[in-house]
Amino acid sequence: MLLRMACQTAVLLALAAAGAFATWKWHPNAPALGLVEESASPGEISIKNALGLVKEKRIIWLDARSSQQFSKGHIDGALPLNEQEWEEQVVAVFDALQNDSGKSTVVIYCDAQRCESSRRIRDKMLQLPLGDLTILVLHGGYPAWQVVQGK
Repeated sequence: MLLRMACQTAVLLALAAAGAFATWKWHPNAPALGLVEESASPGEISIKNALGLVKEKRIIWLDARSSQQFSKGHIDGALPLNEQEWEEQVVAVFDALQNDSGKSTVVIYCDAQRCESSRRIRDKMLQLPLGDLTILVLHGGYPAWQVVQGK
């Protein structure tokens, strides 16, 4: 009797989950995914707007995560720039910015939606004499990027 009730409960939960997924996937007014559709705060850029810059080839990605996380996977073309290795990594970033001539937006990301590493890197960069360079933090970080890339 108990086993039968557990099976029925599992079937009902599976049907409810399938219905919720179908509603989210195909409904014309589907609710937004938090990491992807949530609006960005000042100093941030949404994943949708960042993808627009990618299409226009007007973006420089900076990865504020540890070197170990960077080596496991990162956004194509991203340069590592974390707090632990700032002095060693900032030279390569300066070279990339000089070659770009200020045409691109710098977008910094880290490993979580509310990660502070990317904000601290942004604050450090804003104190440097970089001209009128736009420097933003990716809202949702690397996890948001993975969601839109289907990883």
